[in-house]
Amino acid sequence: MQVDYRDYAMELVEDNGFDAKDMLVAALKFMSQDDVEEMLEANEYPMRFAFWESDDDNALMEDF
Repeated sequence: MQVDYRDYAMELVEDNGFDAKDMLVAALKFMSQDDVEEMLEANEYPMRFAFWESDDDNALMEDF
């Protein structure tokens, strides 16, 4: 049987009292910059720095 480590990490937080913020920080520190960017985009979090990659002065406003 293969362990689903995502579910296990969620159980540690939800059922075993581990701190969610500590788990988030650990995950973000482990992930590459590209992994974090992809995760933010996949979950539709606003891309704060999108305007730096565009010549359009209103690019940031279009993201919201």
